[in-house]
Amino acid sequence: MLFPKGYEKTGGRRKNTPNKRTEEIRTHLIWVLGLSAERIAEDIKKMSTAESIQLWQVMLKHILPKYFPVAPPVPEASDEPVKIALTEEIVYRALSEEEIESGSWKND
Repeated sequence: MLFPKGYEKTGGRRKNTPNKRTEEIRTHLIWVLGLSAERIAEDIKKMSTAESIQLWQVMLKHILPKYFPVAPPVPEASDEPVKIALTEEIVYRALSEEEIESGSWKND
C-alpha cells in the first residue's frame, strides 16, 4: 500500500539499515570463498577469457553496491549576458611578450 507524500514512517527497519539476512549470506560467502581460494584461482586460470570476464561480471554485481547515476543540476536559462572576469595572470598567458610589455591590452 502506498502512502501519501510526506507520510512519516512508523515501523520496520530504519532508513539505510541493511537487511540482516543479506549481511549473513554475504559474510558466509566470504568465509566459504576464503576456504577454497586456491581451488577457485586454479579453476579461473583454466577458463577462457570470455568465461573469466563473465564470472567477474556476475560476482561484482553481488559484491559492489549498485550505482545510480545522478544528473548534475542544470541552471535555468537567463536572458542576462554572462560576465567573465579575467585576471592579469590569465591575460598574460594568452598574450605575446610584446603585447604584455606594451600594455596595449589594458583599458586604463
